[in-house]
Amino acid sequence: MRRIARTLAMLGACLLPALAVTHAGGPHHMPSASQPDSVDQATASARADRFFASVVGRNAPGGAVIVIQHGTVLLRKAYGLADLRRRTPLTTEHLFHIGSIGKQFTAILILMLCDEHKLRLDDTISRYLPQLPPWSNRITIRQLLNHTSGLADYTEA
Repeated sequence: MRRIARTLAMLGACLLPALAVTHAGGPHHMPSASQPDSVDQATASARADRFFASVVGRNAPGGAVIVIQHGTVLLRKAYGLADLRRRTPLTTEHLFHIGSIGKQFTAILILMLCDEHKLRLDDTISRYLPQLPPWSNRITIRQLLNHTSGLADYTEA
């Protein structure tokens, strides 16, 4: 399961920058997700930096990445441009409107937790987020995944 989660995390981290620069030409090879955990931090950071620098050109739409190994931030860097017309470089402080791209990753990870008996789809969200208001006692994880919780669209506010 850890290998699957690591692969999904790597895919999620690589997906946006790779999609943004597919027009840059040439195939790009992702680092193998099966590398041992014993890779030293300097090597892991340098490999990740080289990979993202090769995927995102200096004058291309940008992407930002953070690489964390065992709780230590190895790399936090932005690549490419935030605004092509104004040639504004992307920084790690830029905010991204990622829309719905994280939904499928969230659903897979929740289902993996269900498979490991760490949560149940019919648990209420207040069980895991007790700081929420009392209405959260009526909303289940299943309802959130199915978009049937009754919560209003927060982006319309």
